[in-house]
Amino acid sequence: MLYFVSAWGGESSYGSVVLSNRDKAIPTRPIGVQKGGLMQKRVVLRGFLVFFFVFVLSFSLPAQKTSGSGEFDTQKLTDAEIGTIGKYWLVTEPYGWSGAWVRRLNTPSQAIYDATWKHTNGTVVTDVIHVQSWNSSTKQITFYRVGNGGKYSGVIDLNRLVLENGTASWYPAGVTWSAKISNAYLANTNFDDKGKVIIR
Repeated sequence: MLYFVSAWGGESSYGSVVLSNRDKAIPTRPIGVQKGGLMQKRVVLRGFLVFFFVFVLSFSLPAQKTSGSGEFDTQKLTDAEIGTIGKYWLVTEPYGWSGAWVRRLNTPSQAIYDATWKHTNGTVVTDVIHVQSWNSSTKQITFYRVGNGGKYSGVIDLNRLVLENGTASWYPAGVTWSAKISNAYLANTNFDDKGKVIIR
């Protein structure tokens, strides 16, 4: 059996230390238990550090972008404003692209268009367009294109029902797009009706 000798001359068996002959023995934890406790503390500390770094990292990483209307803000529109903006847009874009945008039904307070473009080489592309903002005083309109996260901007001429010299966030400087607008079905959706486009 292992014995400990106190500084005051007392003797004790393994597991206790006698401080003096008059004092009662004070139980101590065996060496093995003390070591195990230290290991447990280290495991707990490591687990806490791992959790902390994962928690911090989850907030520092950029959010993954997903398609859909929840990823951007859109202005709420009245029925009158939606009617003013129009149901059908025949769009002419640079570099050989022409498109038809058709507004969805039953989308309260929003103007959402299902868009189809056709290139002069025959390539067809589809996407979804949202009206992000509309100023009824200046007639300035901004569309959000879901597929590429870009924005179209321009001013609608309500007398002629056209938009000319519009810009897009991914266009080079000086390049524009145009559109003809209607609340009646546009029979000419073969993308042959070219509007005014400026390419510099």
